[in-house]
Order: sequence, then C-alpha cells, then structure tokens
Amino acid sequence: MNLNLEQRKRPIGKLPLADSYAPAYLEESIDYISNFGIHMESFFNQLSPEDYQKQYRPGSWTIQELIHHLAESHMIHFSRIKLCLSLNHPSVNPFPENEWVKQSDVQEVDPAYSILMLKGIQKRMGHLLSTLSPSKRKEMTLFNPEPNRTFTIEDLLVINAWHGRHHLAQLDIALNYPA
Repeated sequence: MNLNLEQRKRPIGKLPLADSYAPAYLEESIDYISNFGIHMESFFNQLSPEDYQKQYRPGSWTIQELIHHLAESHMIHFSRIKLCLSLNHPSVNPFPENEWVKQSDVQEVDPAYSILMLKGIQKRMGHLLSTLSPSKRKEMTLFNPEPNRTFTIEDLLVINAWHGRHHLAQLDIALNYPA
C-alpha cells in the first residue's frame, strides 16, 4: 500500500468537534473509550520488541513513543473530566507532549506498562462518562489556554475517542507500512 504524507499523518481525518453531537454518536464514543484499552492490548500483542522503533511517517514518533503518549494523554483527558466534575469551569495547564516524549520513561520503559495504564484509565473513564446525564455532559466545562477554548465534557469525550482511533490507525500504519 502506498500512503501519502497526509494519509500517514491523519489516517482518520481531522478531529470532529462540533457545537452539538448526536446522542448515538456520543454513546458509541463512550463505548469505544471503555474498550480502547482492550483494542490497544490486542494491537500490542502483535508486536515484537523490534517493532517498537517503527514509524508511521518519516520523522514521526515511534510505536513505543505513541503507546506511551496515548497513556499519558488519556490520563490527562481523564483528569480533565474529573476536574470538570469537581470544580466550576477550571482552567487547565497545557500538555507539552513533545517534551514528555523525550523523557527517559518514554524512551526506556517497555510500552507494556502503558498498555496496563490505558486499560484501567479507559475503563474508568468510560464508566464515568456513561453515568453522566446528557445535560451534565453539556453543562460542565473547562478552559484550555493552549487553544484558548472552552470545552464541554461532550467535547472531551469526542476528543478522547477520536484521539484513540487516530493513533491506533497510525500505529497500524507504522507496523504494517512503516516509513
């Protein structure tokens, strides 16, 4: 398969943020979130340690870096949802993902540990989201100064589901059609 740079960068397209979301889309996204750790474990079980350094495009993060990034970013997504539910319109810190990926835990620790993190985080996040009323998911918000935008819990769940699909597609490209 011959993939161009855009197909490698955005294999599932751009993030679908909207002013409102169909209830069925939200429920399907929550289900995906709940099971994302299982999807990642299934992907991970195909890998050999030699695969960890494969990339989805020239100069991109490696499979190992992407797996650790997913655990870190989804941990942040979960904590942001918890902040929305605990504080009145909190402001959150930016997530310096490009700095985090350079750190020794990402570069030197087996990504199997991030799979364990993802399984727990995603199951808990999916459960929490499934227990929230639609009105609460629309009303509870946070402010992120990095994009200078307010996000609802609905937005955060859409972002989390999309982010998982996006990087899982990149991981599949890196494994099967490496750069």
